[in-house]
Amino acid sequence: MAITGTFQISNWQESVTTSMENNCKISNAVVDQSYSGDIIGTSQIHYQLYYNSEGNARFTGYEVLTLTEDQSKKIILQHAGKFEGGSASAQLDVIDCNFDDNLIGKTGNFISKEGGKADYRIG
Repeated sequence: MAITGTFQISNWQESVTTSMENNCKISNAVVDQSYSGDIIGTSQIHYQLYYNSEGNARFTGYEVLTLTEDQSKKIILQHAGKFEGGSASAQLDVIDCNFDDNLIGKTGNFISKEGGKADYRIG
């Protein structure tokens, strides 16, 4: 059974670590989000991003998702994605979960929408 819903970005702090020719750069970002749908919680992601000369990006990151119902319940997600044409998408891999071993190894994705929102699906 798939886990689905929406997340909303509430904070995005990004800093350039390496600048290159043609406006290419590498950045680090720390992103806070809130989840609704099958998962209700908050998360923080640490991204590393590479931007090409056209402003498109590839990114990887790790997310710690904390459930609202019980702050001790956490899901760890690994992200690998891209930002192109104003839209972000990524593959998600559940690499750890301290309350349901059946989630570990599940994969999913997200596709961004307007206003810092994205639809997610895992499983």
